[in-house]
Amino acid sequence: MLGFPFAFVAISLLTLLMLQIAPADGLGSPYVQWGWRIPFIIGGLIAIVYVWWYIVNVDESEVFKRGGGTKAPLKELFGTRRNLVAFLQVFIMMSGFWLTLNTVTAILPSSLENVVGLSSTEVTVLLSVTFLVLGVGYMVAGKVSQIVGRRPFLIVSGLGAAIPGA
Repeated sequence: MLGFPFAFVAISLLTLLMLQIAPADGLGSPYVQWGWRIPFIIGGLIAIVYVWWYIVNVDESEVFKRGGGTKAPLKELFGTRRNLVAFLQVFIMMSGFWLTLNTVTAILPSSLENVVGLSSTEVTVLLSVTFLVLGVGYMVAGKVSQIVGRRPFLIVSGLGAAIPGA
């Protein structure tokens, strides 16, 4: 769960650096013309290095090496009512989570610029701090859910997110 907020912070900090090098002051500005491409190139290079490191340093599991495990994973997943219900519960919950995060990351930056009147740099700094706090919040939420139990925590936090969103 920490991957999303901390990746967003890393991307925001890289964008902040790019905005210092190539300011965004309109359609003809350096950032709009070419600067936005640089974070994608850096991210692609980081991904290639990570994949190479992973291939070199992480061994396959013993189950995979033995050729063991399930013969038909989709049949095992959808073959019993219990597995299907569990899959659907996780799918629905994670779909809502995914849609919420994507809505926030797609709409919030332009809303902060156009409605609130913040500059691109201010939006980037604000979102970096916000997602850093979100990452810490995820760790706290994980600890609380270990103490009170996953099911009660997810029910209460789901209602806590759904009620204000309605």
